[in-house]
Amino acid sequence: MPYITLYISTLFSFLFIDILMIKNIILPIFERNLGNIMLESPRLLIALLFYLFYVAGILYLSAAPYLKGNTTLNEAVISAFIIGLLAYGTYEFTNYATLRGWTLQMLAVDTLWGGVLTATSLFIGLKITKLISG
Repeated sequence: MPYITLYISTLFSFLFIDILMIKNIILPIFERNLGNIMLESPRLLIALLFYLFYVAGILYLSAAPYLKGNTTLNEAVISAFIIGLLAYGTYEFTNYATLRGWTLQMLAVDTLWGGVLTATSLFIGLKITKLISG
């Protein structure tokens, strides 16, 4: 039961926080630099698939060791932060290296955001799970 609660609370935290950031900060930066190649409507099913698998990966790599007592909460959150930097950084650094119009600002903002979002979502998910499961 704690893993289901953890997955759902982490996923919803991730989605809620990311949607706010995308709408208010990420999207305007991307539209300014890549507006002519962006889709008018994002492929939401593909985005949802990413979110579903990504959160499962975070839980497997960062939360499971914590729940088993093998790491501290701080270590779990730092691990999630590093995973976020690596995942978002892979996307950003590759695009910056290969695509015209990709900027250092986009690379920096989105890579850092990946780390912060991943760590924050995991932290919230763990706290909610602890509250509900005891």
